[in-house]
Amino acid sequence: MDLHSYGLWREVMRTVSEGIFMVNERGRICEVNEALCSLTGYTREEFIGQPCSIFKCDSCATMRGESLKSWCHLFEHKLMVRRCCHISLKDGTRIPVLKNARLLLAESAQGQPSAADNQDIFSIETITDIREIIEKDTYIHRVENILKPEASFEGIVGSSAPMQRVYEMLCQAAQSSAPVLILGESGTGKELAAKALHNQSARRNFPFVDLNCAALNEHVLESELFGHVKGAFTGAGKDRAGRFEAAHTGTLFLDEIGDIPLSMQVKILRVLETGTLARVGENTSRTVDVRIVSATNKDLPELIEHRLFREDLAFRINVIPIRIPPLRERVEDIPLLIAHFIKIMQEFSGSLAQTLSPELMRLFMMYSWPGNVRQLRNVLEYGAVMARGQVIDVAHVPDYVVQGLREVADSSWVPATPVSKIKTGAPSSRGKGRPSGNGLPLIAPFSAEQERQCQEITKALHTTGGNVSKAAGLIGVHRTTLINRMLRLGLKIQKSL
Repeated sequence: MDLHSYGLWREVMRTVSEGIFMVNERGRICEVNEALCSLTGYTREEFIGQPCSIFKCDSCATMRGESLKSWCHLFEHKLMVRRCCHISLKDGTRIPVLKNARLLLAESAQGQPSAADNQDIFSIETITDIREIIEKDTYIHRVENILKPEASFEGIVGSSAPMQRVYEMLCQAAQSSAPVLILGESGTGKELAAKALHNQSARRNFPFVDLNCAALNEHVLESELFGHVKGAFTGAGKDRAGRFEAAHTGTLFLDEIGDIPLSMQVKILRVLETGTLARVGENTSRTVDVRIVSATNKDLPELIEHRLFREDLAFRINVIPIRIPPLRERVEDIPLLIAHFIKIMQEFSGSLAQTLSPELMRLFMMYSWPGNVRQLRNVLEYGAVMARGQVIDVAHVPDYVVQGLREVADSSWVPATPVSKIKTGAPSSRGKGRPSGNGLPLIAPFSAEQERQCQEITKALHTTGGNVSKAAGLIGVHRTTLINRMLRLGLKIQKSL
């Protein structure tokens, strides 16, 4: 490249709006354009002579690790096209970019500028800022969810007020990369919520990796999370990346995090605090950029109290807590869920079932569903097989469910103690709603509204002699709604005497 050609090249680089830089065979930056300086915050003088690792590009880190002969995979394969990755600006901000690179050969010339370091081989790389594109793509994705004809959000079925609040919190949490802790009973759909959070975030085009922490023993869990090198233990025949590395630039969902052993909790905490990890049997550290989403159906403050869970880890994963309500708190979603599951059974298993009998639907709306949405689906699948027709009736569901349904259908409220001695605001035995004492907003105490509801319900039941239907009429709500409020508030429901 002679002086004249180099001058033209500088003019071309100056006029292009994308960031462009030139790297020599030793990995040193030998030329940049003004657009790259404007994007990153570095000056040309700060770039020249620096290694290209100054960008801290996650894609480049991977390519350097894949290279067998040279310092970078690019110098072996000569081309990289439209690769999405993240780079760091001068102020430390990480941004998503689209990267292209090509290896070029140049003729050495005595008059060649010193900036090129007299190297015959160099790469030309372009960087396009795609933050605005990702933001617009995320916005369009949200609008599409809002406009969907079905009452669903990212595969989560439900249009009740409690679920609308969950959807709003998921969208708000998706705006940051802060750790999220999803709380809820078994079967409420915590994994679906985690996937929805990922799909609403700027990381939606990058990996979503999940791991059930309760399904593995300590040694297998460590290998699954952090990976291992060849020979680290018996059976480790080759190097293997763990879930943290697999989720790089994306989201890692740790389900049942309350079941992780204390020894593993320390190692997870280190990754969250430093952003680095080491594979099992390896001494070198690897950098990962992962958004952590955790889930549990356990009471973390209680585990902390019994020294089964680290308090510092709880604070780290519980930056944004999101509670998924149990099915008994959103009974109005039951018909939507039934229609949804019946449609799935028709499409994938050829089920003939089309609807529930009025009696079974009435009982389903009154049942407390201790197994939540998962239990509802299982009962429907069982009923569809037993029915062998279009209508699922009471006779087609498991006996244990029928017994529970009958108890609810025949029940009315009788206070275990005189109404005057009932303590309004007493926590539900199911929720264990005491203040945690650890500063964790996991399980909230009764609100003023719940206090008011408790007083209103006890007064109405006292007036009607414990008749739930009449009490519901006094309050102005449906009998099913009243029963579910009583369950949430911890007021006992017993058979009439």
